[in-house]
Amino acid sequence: MARYQARSVPTTVLNAAITLSVLAVVAAPAVSASAESGGDQPEFSWELLDSGTDAFLNSLDAVSPDVAWAASLDGVVLRTVDGGATFTDVSPPDSAEVDFLDVDASSADDALLVSVGPAGAGIYRTADGGESWDVPFVSPETFLTSMAMFDRRHGFVVSDPIDGKFQIMVTNDAGRSWELTDPAAMPDALDGEFSFAFTGNAAAATGSKAFFGTAFARVFRSTDRGQTWEVSSTADECCIAGLDFRTNRLGLAVGENVSRTTDGGATWTLVDEDDAPVGFSGDVAWWSDLRGDERSAITDAQRTVFANADDGSVVSRDRGKTWEQFSDQLFYGIECAEDSEACWGAGELGAVARLVVS
Repeated sequence: MARYQARSVPTTVLNAAITLSVLAVVAAPAVSASAESGGDQPEFSWELLDSGTDAFLNSLDAVSPDVAWAASLDGVVLRTVDGGATFTDVSPPDSAEVDFLDVDASSADDALLVSVGPAGAGIYRTADGGESWDVPFVSPETFLTSMAMFDRRHGFVVSDPIDGKFQIMVTNDAGRSWELTDPAAMPDALDGEFSFAFTGNAAAATGSKAFFGTAFARVFRSTDRGQTWEVSSTADECCIAGLDFRTNRLGLAVGENVSRTTDGGATWTLVDEDDAPVGFSGDVAWWSDLRGDERSAITDAQRTVFANADDGSVVSRDRGKTWEQFSDQLFYGIECAEDSEACWGAGELGAVARLVVS
């Protein structure tokens, strides 16, 4: 496993990750999920693709049906621009000793990486599809965990607490520069609290709202793009490993269990264990992400959300209230491209897959 995990992953989650890491990722036999009402809703399965690597792909970002980026704990970065038919290794030079904790891409050319390595925490940036990279931020003092972008130019990145405060840096120029926000505008961290640093999935942005989850099952929220913050508990038993919002108000947080919010993260309801698998090990992703749009018309796709559980891939067709497993494929990153219904998964041993809908 990665060099940093002794610091950043609580024991319960680390044990689950280690258990999964010794399993070979093999193609699942198209196990599908269908609605109870006669199968009139779509069924789902994964199509495994040839990524050309056996690296541990812990982080993923889906830009479109054609474009996706993946990053690994082994310093590897992959990009596809042809829907996964081929993948190109676009790793930064001399990145073998670097762990990439998150990748956030806005196009086939533009991507940002959150890293930890010998020089400390860093942010890598490319604007030419990975042909060249610069490092606009590096620091031995901070420990960056996850990033989320509001749009192509504006975003934020989370660092573990310093002097009892989580550190938030924001960018207004597509990652070319980063500015630390006022720590006084951040609620106090609990003793020993930190953000989950394994897949980069513990932060989310929608509209002007920002969110990130912690190892103590709390979710911090901001309504002004990360300048000021409030915090709420999800009542989960363990850390928040994945976080995603379909609108400014409707969101899901997954950890040991799954929690739902319908008021923008102010309050959270724990989904009953009878309705959801126990043990979420990576990510959660809405099939059709409205990015802050509060339209009342809700399609089947907008009700649907995917997640990674300990035993494989699961789906909810009712906005996270109930869940069913549709594949025993194990992934740490599951992402659906905005403004499309194309979803991607990535995991260990170089596993990359696209969602198949039938």
